[in-house]
Amino acid sequence: MSHHHLFWSMVLAMVPLTAPLIAQALPWTQSLGGMSQAPPPEATALAREFPGGTHLLVTDRFLIVHDTTYAWADNRANLLNRAYDQFYRSMSAAGFKPRKPTKRLVCIMFDEFVSYSDYSHKVDRRIADWSGGYYSSRTNRIALFNYLNSPNMKEMASEVNTLQQSLNALHGQLASARHRRNNVAERTTRSAIARTQRQLATVRHRYQAGGGYAN
Repeated sequence: MSHHHLFWSMVLAMVPLTAPLIAQALPWTQSLGGMSQAPPPEATALAREFPGGTHLLVTDRFLIVHDTTYAWADNRANLLNRAYDQFYRSMSAAGFKPRKPTKRLVCIMFDEFVSYSDYSHKVDRRIADWSGGYYSSRTNRIALFNYLNSPNMKEMASEVNTLQQSLNALHGQLASARHRRNNVAERTTRSAIARTQRQLATVRHRYQAGGGYAN
């Protein structure tokens, strides 16, 4: 196993960006430390590979191609840099001396699951439907996506919305029962509200924990 492969495996274990990436706009690549004077040579090839609407974030160690929000990309970039430092500290402490990359490592980050899945099928000829990210030894890249936009997470978000609508309707029924002084209907509705609130809290917790952990 190459140390690049080992490094990406460690990064993916820890986790599971910027300006338009088009040839005409390459001078506007953004660096975490400020605007770069010129894009690195590898950026030209990436600009040809990825369409308009995609962006490039350049750090000292990474070239990050993304179509996500800048805030999400910046957060991932900071995490990657911390993982990079931790990897070499851990290897050094264990008595190993892996050579550092001579070029920036490339990360492809997608906002939507469908774009991530299409990329994995087209470029790496693999099905990545079950994972939030993977390393490709063929391209020496990692590909990730915002797991909050995965089919599972969207399904849970829809469930949260449905339960919230049900809860709102039940509160309306409770107000009506009170107005009519219907004690039986009021008790029944209060019980339904409590049950729905528990269900909503459970699904919200699963949504927040699942998406946050995967990302």
